Amino acid sequence: LSSQGIKTYNIPLKNRAALKLSMGITVVLLFFILSQVLKLYLSDSWERRAESLSAGRQLIAYSNATMAHPTNNPYLLANFANAIALYLTDIEDNQKAQELASQADYLAQSAIAVSPNNYLVNQKAAKTYLLIFPYNDLYRQKAQELGQKLTILAPTYPISYLTYAKILVLDDKNEEAMVQVKKALNLKPDYLEA
Repeated sequence: LSSQGIKTYNIPLKNRAALKLSMGITVVLLFFILSQVLKLYLSDSWERRAESLSAGRQLIAYSNATMAHPTNNPYLLANFANAIALYLTDIEDNQKAQELASQADYLAQSAIAVSPNNYLVNQKAAKTYLLIFPYNDLYRQKAQELGQKLTILAPTYPISYLTYAKILVLDDKNEEAMVQVKKALNLKPDYLEA
């Protein structure tokens, strides 16, 4: 122990082989760390760029950002899923639309799996399912589950009730939707969107 109570270790590097090995490991570790930082930077720049692009190019930018990110970023996955769902509104080829809806579903589920109790991730996923609702009855069910979950995750946030109400309206459950709208208005009486 040194005089300040800090434990120190001395690595004996008397021979050249040990010195070269330790330098090699240090260089490899440094390149790995730098590559991860570069991946984060590229992913972030592609995600920011995606927000200002047209729908088709936006999907490419989100795809690049997702591939570049060194981890599964739930916000990025949820935003990508929602971008695909928004793009679907302009697609007329049913086969292509089904494939994209399936991809949006996969990305939304991946985002939720990474961060299951994050309100923003769940809200973006719910909005995604709201848009891909017509492509599969399973998406309808997932949208309703997420709508309910939003009201549990943020019971004092009126947007959670309004999002759930929108999902219910699309499922022709207007009376239940009105109950949710009233809950939103009880929380915020001057809520214009409700």
